[in-house]
Amino acid sequence: MALCPPGHHNRPSYLNVLASSLQDRFWERGLLSALYEAIELHQAALAVSLCPPGHYHRPSSLNNLASSLRDWFHQRGIPSDLEDAIQPYRLQVVFVGTFSRLLKDSPDSVALVNYHQKIGLALDY
Repeated sequence: MALCPPGHHNRPSYLNVLASSLQDRFWERGLLSALYEAIELHQAALAVSLCPPGHYHRPSSLNNLASSLRDWFHQRGIPSDLEDAIQPYRLQVVFVGTFSRLLKDSPDSVALVNYHQKIGLALDY
């Protein structure tokens, strides 16, 4: 990351790639610490100074963070972790503008719908 210091226009993208690789390491080796680090890097990629609302990397960064947080929930089973995973999906919905387009474009977003249906909550389309 020394070659891509804070403020570099590609830093959010590189942080996401590194975080996704750490998420893969988690799945391959079962290292919860790798998943935790992936979450931290996804959050860093979303820092307002790097990836403000309207930035072209923001939707994918939100989706990647939500995916990592969802994996974190599945490992720990703590309901608040699932709520943490849902929040980036909600922000992504706002960014994209319509929930139906998000569902078409992002398979991970189906998890949000399934969760809401499971607990009996209606979604506002």
